[in-house]
Amino acid sequence: MNIQYELEKPFRYSWNLVYLLLVILLLLVIGYLLIRFSPFFSKTFNNIYNKTKVPNSKLKALKQLEKLRISIENNLISNRDAYLQLSKIIRVFIEKTTGIKVTSLSKAEIKKLDMNDLSILMEEYYPEEFGKDSRGNILDSIARTTEVIKKWN
Repeated sequence: MNIQYELEKPFRYSWNLVYLLLVILLLLVIGYLLIRFSPFFSKTFNNIYNKTKVPNSKLKALKQLEKLRISIENNLISNRDAYLQLSKIIRVFIEKTTGIKVTSLSKAEIKKLDMNDLSILMEEYYPEEFGKDSRGNILDSIARTTEVIKKWN
């Protein structure tokens, strides 16, 4: 009895296919870099990217405001220090959501940016942060700051 078997040839990669996949991958990377860093596309790309950052930044800022409010109610922090922290929280929030470096700007420079809510809050914080006495109602300031952050989009 004579039985013959035909064996299939082992599978081989075509080098042309490998080269094609590498070229496609390279084009995707180049396309991403062009879109990400091109002045023409970067504004659109950054708007899409920042839309995902706003909710996370909101949550973080609101948590910080709540911790600050609890510290004040428990008399763990002075009014002046609370206003300093409040100013930092809102500035960092705006910097993270807009990309504008407001953490290093003065009150006058912030006013020129035409961000009404931020300008109003800065007007409220400054006398309390830098005056001789800090007699402002910090809890009201925290409430107003919370409202600004909640309605920010």
